[in-house]
Amino acid sequence: MRGIALLGRSRLVRLVILAGVLLCTAGVLAAQSSAATCPVGDDVFVAPSGSAWNVKGNWSEDVVPSGEIDACWASGTTVVMPASDHDEEGTRSITGGTLEVDGANLNLGTASSIDSLEMNGGGLSGSGLKAAALTVNGPITWSAGSISAENGLYVNQTSGNISIVRSWRAESSWR
Repeated sequence: MRGIALLGRSRLVRLVILAGVLLCTAGVLAAQSSAATCPVGDDVFVAPSGSAWNVKGNWSEDVVPSGEIDACWASGTTVVMPASDHDEEGTRSITGGTLEVDGANLNLGTASSIDSLEMNGGGLSGSGLKAAALTVNGPITWSAGSISAENGLYVNQTSGNISIVRSWRAESSWR
């Protein structure tokens, strides 16, 4: 009788250990799946949705993307760019979910793609020798701020609506 009770306990212990291993594996796979959407070498946004762009701890490389750094975050995640001490947040490219610009100025250097764009202040522009194309795969909401094509930024919207909350004017030509 005592041997059967011990045998039952050891099975229970093995089941508990197996369940723990499975849970840990599921957590690792979930973390890898969000990073898997980002190319190797990109600075990946690791903070919760709605967190700020300008906090270095929110990025996998522990540095805010700028200059020659590509920024990437998961679809379904919102990255907020608040007004900061810097005049301009320059980065080579962005790829990810929603970008909410709330006072910062983002200058893109190469082709970029996001799920949606919310402009609540600040500016979005392109720079460099080549024109930067920003593809927005969903809605664009523009309540304040500027989107400048003067330095070579082209915005392509693949689906969704453009909502302009305030009055606007077009300078130069639109095509």
